[in-house]
Amino acid sequence: MSNNSFHRPIALTVAAFDGSSGAGCTADIKTMEQLGVYALAVCSGVSVQHESKFESIQWMPLDLILAQIDLLCSKYNIKACKIGLIQNKSVLVQIIQQLRIQQPTLKIVVDPIFSASAGYDFHDAASWAQDKTWLHDIDLLTPNAHELQQFSPVAHKSNTQLAKELAQYCAILYKGGHNSDTLGTDYLFQEDQLHTLKPSSTLTAHEKHGSGCVLSAAIAAHLAHGQPLLKACILAKNYISQFLNSTTTLLGYHHQQKK
Repeated sequence: MSNNSFHRPIALTVAAFDGSSGAGCTADIKTMEQLGVYALAVCSGVSVQHESKFESIQWMPLDLILAQIDLLCSKYNIKACKIGLIQNKSVLVQIIQQLRIQQPTLKIVVDPIFSASAGYDFHDAASWAQDKTWLHDIDLLTPNAHELQQFSPVAHKSNTQLAKELAQYCAILYKGGHNSDTLGTDYLFQEDQLHTLKPSSTLTAHEKHGSGCVLSAAIAAHLAHGQPLLKACILAKNYISQFLNSTTTLLGYHHQQKK
């Protein structure tokens, strides 16, 4: 495998297409490129949406998704992959397995999207609370409070307890954007360690369509640069802070990181 004459590390996003480019693969590409990574993309579905309305999605056939992955992996040395919106858990697991076959050392970040911020439910959550052994094959899961609950068959279990249990399989970044108690504070559960990632005290965040996509893509970009996971999460949090404050609207700008 060769990166030809690229002077940047290469990362891959496997995600759906969003015409507003606020979320999905196009938002991931903008994020990765801004962070000095050459971004490859595999389309998992085509949505009919903009930042405040979601109408429908047409899923890509699994064989077409895997064919895209196989061809790219045969050409490029991909350092990290972010996986976003996928049709269901079965498709997700097969994508992860194919990535591991093609490039075993690849860093994989999964952003478990269950609903659109504009209001649309993608999955029957029941299947996600069952077999979770597939998490062994990824490096990081980035759920918010609602998404964490989808991984538990037991109602009313605390988010912290859920994150600790899932961290037996892979690292968990519990995002605090929807946590009213510690708004904006993220928690990285990594093996037996807990790292608290607090928001910047100098900025007031403005809600953004696709913020979860941007954060996970930024983490993947920094992993592609060879950063350890904790450092990648810290740097990505800095990036998302700038993104959230780039405008007062639901769509944000991707700015060069401040030195």
